[in-house]
Amino acid sequence: MPTETIEVDTITSVPHPSYPLRKPGWAIVTSATRAYASVGFAASGASPSPPTVFVTSDLVSRGKPAPDPYLLGAELSGVDPHRCLVVEDAPPGVRAGKAAGCRVLGLGTTHDKRRMWDAGADFVCEDLSFVRAEWVEREGEDGGKMLKLMVTIQGEERP
Repeated sequence: MPTETIEVDTITSVPHPSYPLRKPGWAIVTSATRAYASVGFAASGASPSPPTVFVTSDLVSRGKPAPDPYLLGAELSGVDPHRCLVVEDAPPGVRAGKAAGCRVLGLGTTHDKRRMWDAGADFVCEDLSFVRAEWVEREGEDGGKMLKLMVTIQGEERP
């Protein structure tokens, strides 16, 4: 099982053209309605509170597999989609993430992993227990502090 570590995001303490000043964060982009997603998120226990950016089907006219939901999530987060890692459990979501220009991690929780690869996922693993994310502090070229979000995925070999 190959292990890959990728840099997903960088945040600096001083202005830099490639890395905007902002707080680290995450977003939810779902095909569910706001009412359903809010209840589901609360029941999951994933976090004490939902992320600031919570894109639901109510907010976009074209849902997955169109890129619109992920483009809106990136825009509201103030992040270039190419700096985003989409975590998906369905082939239409994988296609939407790729169409938005994001890197995509496909999970084998609800669909066969082969279908996730076929939809275009960059990485595939069984579930989130095979993923670790951590913010690493480094010194930037300009002497300022920078945080890099490093994600390690114990993934499957591409068939």
